[in-house]
Amino acid sequence: MRTLIVSAAALFVAGCASQPQDAAGGKTLAATPAAAAASTRNPYPGYKRKQKDGRVVYCKKLSRLGTNFVDEYCMRPDELDRLEDRAQEDREQFRRNQTVCGVGPCGGS
Repeated sequence: MRTLIVSAAALFVAGCASQPQDAAGGKTLAATPAAAAASTRNPYPGYKRKQKDGRVVYCKKLSRLGTNFVDEYCMRPDELDRLEDRAQEDREQFRRNQTVCGVGPCGGS
């Protein structure tokens, strides 16, 4: 996920640097609708962007385990980034354990 965001940002910057310029004033030509849509695109798939107390938050509706009640959970972008980093660390730890242990249990009785 993080590599996807970094790749998209790099592509966006490269696209901005290569825009044609007006010969008279050196100003860039008007941005295309696709570029405008890319800048407002949600960087967190599955989450909806909302304004709460003057801050931007990203919300997702989830049901509690064992119930059908749906609650809305909202997080700031920095909290979502930390959540994604933690998930990446967990995936890497799982892969390391799988490589060391193989198929069966490790170090158990």
